[in-house]
Amino acid sequence: MPSLPIPLGVSQDSSIEEMGGAAPLSANVLADAGGSVRRRPGISSWSDFPAPSTTSPVIGMAVYGDALVYVTQDRKIHAWLASGLVQELSDATAATQLDGGTRPTFAITQERITIAGGGALQTWQGTGLSTRLGGSPPAATHVVGANTRLIVNVRDNSGRVQWSDPGIGGHESWPALNFLELESRPDPLPALYSDTNELVGIGSQSVQYLVADAVAGFVSSRTVSSGTVAPYSFCQSDEVSRFMDDRKRIVESDGRSITPVSSPAITKTLRDLDAVSDTWAFHAHIGAYNLAVWVMPTAGRSFAYNVESKTWSEWRARTSNGLWFPLGFSSYCYFPQHDLHLVGMADGRIMKLDMDATTDDGDLLYGEMVSGFLDRGSGRLKLCEAVKLTFRHTPGTSPRVSLSWRDDTGAYGNPIDFTVTSSGMLEIRSLGTYRQREYRLTMSDDAPLTLVAATEDYQMLEV
Repeated sequence: MPSLPIPLGVSQDSSIEEMGGAAPLSANVLADAGGSVRRRPGISSWSDFPAPSTTSPVIGMAVYGDALVYVTQDRKIHAWLASGLVQELSDATAATQLDGGTRPTFAITQERITIAGGGALQTWQGTGLSTRLGGSPPAATHVVGANTRLIVNVRDNSGRVQWSDPGIGGHESWPALNFLELESRPDPLPALYSDTNELVGIGSQSVQYLVADAVAGFVSSRTVSSGTVAPYSFCQSDEVSRFMDDRKRIVESDGRSITPVSSPAITKTLRDLDAVSDTWAFHAHIGAYNLAVWVMPTAGRSFAYNVESKTWSEWRARTSNGLWFPLGFSSYCYFPQHDLHLVGMADGRIMKLDMDATTDDGDLLYGEMVSGFLDRGSGRLKLCEAVKLTFRHTPGTSPRVSLSWRDDTGAYGNPIDFTVTSSGMLEIRSLGTYRQREYRLTMSDDAPLTLVAATEDYQMLEV
């Protein structure tokens, strides 16, 4: 009697034909290097964060010294300083608030934190209210700190990068000649980031890398023919950066070349989305996982790339009646002094992305895995003698799991619900006959649970 694996939760391949066996869904689950599957980190309370002063969504966060500086959608700036203590860095005057209407980006230097949001640059030096950055910096959506300077993308159609004078005290001096036109292609420059010792100017059709120069300030080093449709989709891990390109692919770059990582797994899924320009991204080393995550607020989708295993999953929230809906957080920041992965919420709170949490702020965190259609290498009729599921279970809990399936693209049957009461193998016998079958497994309560293996014992009925 043959026994073969059921590929549940290892990777989502929603752009590949599920009739050919590709897994169309791995929602809210993560697979480790050995193939064991558990739910993604949930959202839990950060007990040190007080009741928010505003119910406006938290759209950006950055660590400056021992403070967590964050921006809310009403353009107010705040700083968490200690347990229960938040200092307001903005008052009712416009000059203390973030100018512009885009997501904030942050540059951290010895002297100050500087924030760009589509208009005039804003700065805070650790005391008092935030202020406009002095001198005459141009309006910008992105600001970075490199080679002791502040550098921005000028917010016009020129494709120009401009920078301040170097050193402490030089950030409020912006000479007119401190600029470089990224002219490899005459495209706008919607995004600017730093990658190790280089600047990364991401245009709508090209990516240009810049390096520091003792005389000129910065000079162009090379250009890659790949732009972006999502200026905030950039995230970096060690010396590798990733972003959504101008063809709606997720690509990664080591500064020398650009390689698609969403192909073929989710490329078509991404291309079919109508609105991705507001996509934002973050990178998180959390638990045993090295993750890059892209959140698409308007499209209502979020995708996580496991860097080590090179696999994909989709992150969603879910109502009690089974309806999926977008994630509930609007920003992310790692706070190394406290080893916290923080997420900004739509109601002004800051909470934790928590590997030990099995809910999203109290809402059940559903994990759902679909195998794709399996024919075991033959179109002949088969008898499913048993499905064997091996779980690692936490003593004192009774997690609920359901298994359902469909044959030959028909409707899913009523699920088999069961409770996992101990670690080890759970066997479900005599599941009928099929020529090709797709399995769906759902983890549906707030108890921790890991799926270690899933196999099927079957028998060929036709010669």
